[in-house]
Amino acid sequence: MKKILRLSILIIILFLLTAFNIEPEHCFEYICFSYSDQFSTEIIDQIVPADAPDFFLSLPEHIKFEFTDYPIQNHLFETPTLTIIPITDYIELHPDVEEQVNLLINILETKPEKPETLPTLPTWNAAQIMKVQISYLEFNDISGVRFLTQYGQSFWPINNNDMFYYFLGLTSDNEHLITGVFPINHPDIINDGNELYETKNYDEFADGFITYIADTETFLNTQPPKSFFPPFALLDQFINSISIIN
Repeated sequence: MKKILRLSILIIILFLLTAFNIEPEHCFEYICFSYSDQFSTEIIDQIVPADAPDFFLSLPEHIKFEFTDYPIQNHLFETPTLTIIPITDYIELHPDVEEQVNLLINILETKPEKPETLPTLPTWNAAQIMKVQISYLEFNDISGVRFLTQYGQSFWPINNNDMFYYFLGLTSDNEHLITGVFPINHPDIINDGNELYETKNYDEFADGFITYIADTETFLNTQPPKSFFPPFALLDQFINSISIIN
């Protein structure tokens, strides 16, 4: 019965989109979103099976969308993704994840302008190096935070090959975690971290790393959203179109 109801809702949505000439709507299972052909034209839908539970990066069964012809290619994240993870299943698999989920819930409720830290969900084997252009989004019974960030395992320069737009969101019932990882560039940021080491010694750079990150965050926070590629407006528009059909 639920499947019939979902199908009926999807048909109505698709009819309305066609009738009013709204951008293409993409639906899979219980998730729908709209997208511009400037964002992507090829999408791979997946129901990803649960990983082995003894691996610290493992995930429960979840839904993932891959955007294979995204305008930035040859990035650290080879394929931009949108991922929807059942939170209860995730916490059952890794109880320590609950702390990060609670941190996200608190941040979305209080909306600090300059949060000391932002959660990493799902868990990665790298540290969050920076966070800039923080903005809170609320839409379709989903609330979330988006920001520009970079992760690393060493003293590594901020660069276009590693920097990305990161969205972390929760459905209003806190049952689903929604994450989006999309490469983003800025013309005044080096393309590859190795470029900086052509003129700087590694130890010298490591010694001044905290100041370097602070200066870079200040610079990126003062840049107009449209100076990034893809522009924040395009990425935010896509995120704001996501809906979960229960």
